[in-house]
Amino acid sequence: YTPEVLLRGWLAEVAYWNPVTHVLEFARQATVSGIAPGLEHTVPGLLALAGLIAVLGVLVLLGLRRTGR
Repeated sequence: YTPEVLLRGWLAEVAYWNPVTHVLEFARQATVSGIAPGLEHTVPGLLALAGLIAVLGVLVLLGLRRTGR
């Protein structure tokens, strides 16, 4: 994974809209020195996690319904 600040062109645009990018930036602020913890990475990271959990949870429930469980 390359930090978003190092990406250029269309790849930077794709990374911005990818929810995993925000989750990784959220995790990176706690583990990489030089990145100050703050709401700038925390809020988007938590929102991305909540969105991923909601979408994947629905897909799991639909899959379980299809198999009859």
